[in-house]
Amino acid sequence: MSQTKWFIWAIAGIMVNISAVKGQQDPFFSQYMFNGLFINPAYSGYQPKIQAAAFHKKYGVPFQSGASSSLFSINAPLRYNQIGIGALLVNDQYSFLTRNDIKASMAYKINIFKGTMAFGMNIGLTQFRFDPELLKIKDIDDYKINEDRINKITPDLGAGLFYQHRIFYLGVSGMHLFNRTFSQNNVPLILPIHLYVNGGLQLKLSNEWKLVPSFLLRYITNRTYTLDVTVHTFYSDLLWFGISAREPSLLSAQTGVKLSNLIKTGGTTEVKVGYAFDYVLGNRRYIAPSMQEIFLLIDFQTGNSTKTIKKQKIKVSPLFF
Repeated sequence: MSQTKWFIWAIAGIMVNISAVKGQQDPFFSQYMFNGLFINPAYSGYQPKIQAAAFHKKYGVPFQSGASSSLFSINAPLRYNQIGIGALLVNDQYSFLTRNDIKASMAYKINIFKGTMAFGMNIGLTQFRFDPELLKIKDIDDYKINEDRINKITPDLGAGLFYQHRIFYLGVSGMHLFNRTFSQNNVPLILPIHLYVNGGLQLKLSNEWKLVPSFLLRYITNRTYTLDVTVHTFYSDLLWFGISAREPSLLSAQTGVKLSNLIKTGGTTEVKVGYAFDYVLGNRRYIAPSMQEIFLLIDFQTGNSTKTIKKQKIKVSPLFF
């Protein structure tokens, strides 16, 4: 097998093994808990504020053009916070392979069991692009690869439930429910169903310190599952530090700051910035030995901020999410 063909098969494998997790097709953001809309449409408008988020992750993979994942989202409450809407844009760039997602979501919330239950759905489009011209051909016999461009767009659907209590939360969702399998130019493209279960608990250690353990279990149909366990420590609604262990072989160190409290602008807009460094252990290091991730989260207070479902106060964690 020529070097070029081997390289293409390696890239295809990484598309399925991204974040050093076998069978993973969606990108994984280590600080997903600060933007739950990516894994569950029921997060749409989960707080009484407009929330805009930008995430960017850079993979330590020695490809020609590098490898990265970017996410942009916005969500907001409507009708006294009983309805939430959201939009999500995701871009995955792996040298000459690109995947783009665009989704719109909606959620409906009710008060139940001293908390809030949200039911959500999203619908959108997923685009796969393969451009061999971005690959430096080393074997002239493989030059024909340049003719096999791929540009495929397919519909996408997701649904989820999210329950939030004063001190804990729990979510269940399914993404890519169409479970599409198709091909173009004899290249198979698979968008399998992704199932997510996540939850967290907020423990008050003192007036200034809070401990928030959380987990995320992912299952990809006919493939594999992964488990992510994270512990964050929050200080005085200002700073946080965290560490995450992801099965089978990844550790993540995280930190962040609530800039609006640090600068003390006195306005109604909240700004959070976070950073994560992921390190892959064991024999998977050759895929992506390290990854870095940053995010910017901006919350805008709305006129409905003091109005809640049936005029009952629904408490949410001040920093988490």
